[in-house]
Amino acid sequence: LVAIVCNPEGAPRPQIQWYKNNIPLSVGGNIQVFPNGNLAISPIQQMDAGNYSCVATNIYGTAQQSTYVYVMPEGTTIISTPGGRDVILNQTI
Repeated sequence: LVAIVCNPEGAPRPQIQWYKNNIPLSVGGNIQVFPNGNLAISPIQQMDAGNYSCVATNIYGTAQQSTYVYVMPEGTTIISTPGGRDVILNQTI
């Protein structure tokens, strides 16, 4: 299971659209979007790797956040730890 959080703040509440590699994401199969805007992919497959973007829009504008999902082949072992990452306070990654 991969879960990607999309929790924009706005009034009125923004409409959320998900994209994968800049193409609107189709819900169904192993892709689910919850009413709160979060995305779930289960079971995850190699073809699910890519750039996922959450776009939130209301009458006052649009906000976007993206993340890249890497899918490693079964049996892959990580022998070194991931590098550091800069984050903004209260940002979910």
